[in-house]
Amino acid sequence: MMLVLWAAFVLSLAMTPMVLETLRRGGLVRLNYRGNSIPTSCGMVLVLASVPVMALGFYLGIIPLASWGLVLPLFLIASAAFAGLLDDALGGGDTKGFRGHLGALIFEHRLSTGAVKAIIIFLSGVLASTAIARGALDAVLKAFVMALSANLLNLLDTMPGRAIKAYILGTIPVLILTPASSASLAAGAMLGAALGYLPAELRERGMLGDMGSNILGLVLGYFYALNTPPAVQFVYFLFLVAIHVFCERYSLSRVIRSNPLLRFLDGLGRGGDSE
Repeated sequence: MMLVLWAAFVLSLAMTPMVLETLRRGGLVRLNYRGNSIPTSCGMVLVLASVPVMALGFYLGIIPLASWGLVLPLFLIASAAFAGLLDDALGGGDTKGFRGHLGALIFEHRLSTGAVKAIIIFLSGVLASTAIARGALDAVLKAFVMALSANLLNLLDTMPGRAIKAYILGTIPVLILTPASSASLAAGAMLGAALGYLPAELRERGMLGDMGSNILGLVLGYFYALNTPPAVQFVYFLFLVAIHVFCERYSLSRVIRSNPLLRFLDGLGRGGDSE
């Protein structure tokens, strides 16, 4: 596990400056919360750092192909990367939330890039869940856990490092309890890649974008779907539903600012600035 994590971390550190320059040259930039124009879709770093390590793990026999240990994470990463990049590159940012995307479809007869992204991610979760589920209800639960996890980290990705910190906090406890499973090794590779990129994010040299937050969220959801008992998955599902309903009316950033512990964790590494 530690070998996988460290390999992805080092590769991420090496890839980050090159990816930032490529995105900047390609014009894939957005205004951040300060109004500064910086590269987005830096989730590309996560792909370039984690996927080779996963492939090497399979080659060395650490990640077994027979148990979907390599195939499903790669499929989910590819799906989230494509959907997120589509929204980063073509999305205008004028449509927000479930009601916003649904309203655009019903009243404006317009399919927003955010809605396309959500459909791709949900269908990816459905396909992945059929390979690992024990029955129809279990498959439905796992599919929603994956899709809602992806969207949760997308909702959190409004300040530098926030989505990555959420991934770290969500991943480490289960990694400690199940360090040797194939899903843990995939999640560990992604954790190393995220940690390697994190300093650049905190220094506001780049943004994860929907590409990065959706990758982290979908991998996190897959990790919980494969590595935790059904009861834990169901509780996590209820938490995800509750927080999505909450976010349709209220601001997560306001909640984070009002809680001393959350505000402290959110500000670590970037001086505590808030929206």
